[in-house]
Amino acid sequence: MRKTKKIFLILIITFLLVNVFNVVFALNPDNYKPSTVTADNASELTDKVGVVLGAIRNISVVVSVIALMIIGLKYMFGSVEEKANYKATLGPYVIGFILAISGTTLVSFIYNAVH
Repeated sequence: MRKTKKIFLILIITFLLVNVFNVVFALNPDNYKPSTVTADNASELTDKVGVVLGAIRNISVVVSVIALMIIGLKYMFGSVEEKANYKATLGPYVIGFILAISGTTLVSFIYNAVH
């Protein structure tokens, strides 16, 4: 067990050192020319963000509704013990569903307010 921790620690340190020095030596500050943000670039970005947010929201709603339908069908056709198990499953599911929908709705609200 101690060997595994040492190997894991060595790999993490090596990874961090390689990434730190790679970034330092890869950029030449003289060659760096930041691009200017224009209204066209900003509108393209906000349009892409809107599409991604809509897709995430729609996918989360579809997956949540399908999972709720499956749990509901299992609950209807299950025995008394299975119904108790499905009731226990339903609580965390509903909380996750509410968080997924409210999270995407909140981000979409902020996006629409800024856009």
